[in-house]
Amino acid sequence: MRRRAVMMGGRVLCVDGDFERLALAVASQLDELGKDEFTTDRWQHADPNCEDARYCGVTAVRFHRANAGWIIWFRLEEVHKIRWAGKPEKITAIGPSGARLTPRGSFEAWEETVRGASAPWTDNDIATAATLRNDMIEVCLTRASEIDRMRQRLIATLGHDLRTPLQSISMAASMLSNDSGRTGELREHINYSSSRMERLITQILEMSRLQAGSSIAVHPVATDVSSLVRGALQETSLAYPGYPMEVDVESDVHAVIDPDRYAQVAVNLLSNARHHKKPGTTVQVQLSRNAGEVVLRVCNEADHLSEKQLATLFVPFKQQHMSAERNRTGLGIGLYISSAIAEAHKGRIEVSQDQGLITFSLILPLQAA
Repeated sequence: MRRRAVMMGGRVLCVDGDFERLALAVASQLDELGKDEFTTDRWQHADPNCEDARYCGVTAVRFHRANAGWIIWFRLEEVHKIRWAGKPEKITAIGPSGARLTPRGSFEAWEETVRGASAPWTDNDIATAATLRNDMIEVCLTRASEIDRMRQRLIATLGHDLRTPLQSISMAASMLSNDSGRTGELREHINYSSSRMERLITQILEMSRLQAGSSIAVHPVATDVSSLVRGALQETSLAYPGYPMEVDVESDVHAVIDPDRYAQVAVNLLSNARHHKKPGTTVQVQLSRNAGEVVLRVCNEADHLSEKQLATLFVPFKQQHMSAERNRTGLGIGLYISSAIAEAHKGRIEVSQDQGLITFSLILPLQAA
């Protein structure tokens, strides 16, 4: 029987047997040996009497040297008997001329029990492992290239997007120092620009964690979703006076969610609709319960999106596919993070468009999974 473990960064990522401790020990020893491929049917255990000693066959390939990425296969001990025509040891006798071989005293059949070895690995087993190693190396290189491109685009985008609110704050501060008589207006201008910088930095930090393979942290509690959504709508109305909205919020909708994260998604969907709706049109907001789920829909009139645009809606840095003049300085990662928040709640965000209307639906279970 063959079992497998996948290692990365000193951790067992995937294991289909009860030998996680053994996998860690084997990977550590192989790292010290400095080999990228290794095969044996007689692995030497530090403690031959331990539970893991029943695994004697080891085939391992390293696919990521920097992060100690290994795929290791194990085989159980295969006890078998060898039947000899006679005892195979040579018999010697000491005589006047010293030691000399003598004929066997008996040619009766003799059995030997062989332990501490697995079934041998075939050439096909070893070739398959080597092929998988090459495939995994290719995946790692592709991923590293994607991360590098993302990092370069991130640096370039930050250089542009953070410069705008910084210049605005600097200008407003300069005018305040001159006592221009516009203190209230300038204070509001500084607060807005500072908040925008804070949102940008927060989004970048969250995106970095997601790109590194971490998930969005959520802390679900019993929440009055109706009141939460009304609060997000009020906040949006205060921030953007005259923002036209048609609101239909069902009363007494309660769910076990992370209220801060939910509000973050709601505000982002409202902001997205404001940026991309056609001028002079109204944004429609609806909150309802439906078959054990809480559904928040944000709908606005917009130009028809192509299949390519729909496919990249939740991809960060997608300005090249969007045409809204009012959002040219956006990072394009709000929907990406919102989708991750929905997934952390075991929910989803769905997008549909029909007759000039595009609808984003945040759908979460009423009870935390």
